[in-house]
Amino acid sequence: MEPDQPRPHTPLVVYRTQYGHAQSYAEWLAEDLGAMLVNLGDKPDPDLSTASVVILVCPIYARSYYGAKEFSLLVENHPDIPLVGASVGASDPENPENIQAYKALIKATFSEGIQSRMQWFHLRGGLDYPRMSHAHRAMMWMVSRAAKRKGAKGDAESQMMYETYGQVIDFRDRSTIEPIVEYVRGLSSRPDPAP
Repeated sequence: MEPDQPRPHTPLVVYRTQYGHAQSYAEWLAEDLGAMLVNLGDKPDPDLSTASVVILVCPIYARSYYGAKEFSLLVENHPDIPLVGASVGASDPENPENIQAYKALIKATFSEGIQSRMQWFHLRGGLDYPRMSHAHRAMMWMVSRAAKRKGAKGDAESQMMYETYGQVIDFRDRSTIEPIVEYVRGLSSRPDPAP
């Protein structure tokens, strides 16, 4: 491709997953956007030379974004590519307390350079206790103890987390990706900056 030709609009969806919730959202986004889909755990890394936007779909585990390190290494040398993040967790993304926690986690996880060009969205995944590793089950047992105390004080989300400990709960909802799809499509309709 000649240097003065515009880059084709090719969204790239990258993801990491443990129990499948983030993968479902990544696949739905790739389908709706006609995007390439890449698991960040696979090698080699994807070629970003034709990516018009990179969309990260990553689960939240133990107050960390699974896949954040791989994503940061992938995009850090491509400052011209817009970035979109979609976190996937069991907690309610509409809860103001959770929103503040997401913001703090983003700030603690990603460099300022990446944060400054990344638009975030938050999606609800689920919990699959029968498939969890021993470490994740132990962590969730501790979370359920804290949820029991908060639930006793009237926090409905905490009460639900306590009551469903050990079960399979699934909040995946394909319709919740619509704001992300609209945002990404809006990026493609913006004129390129003047050279």
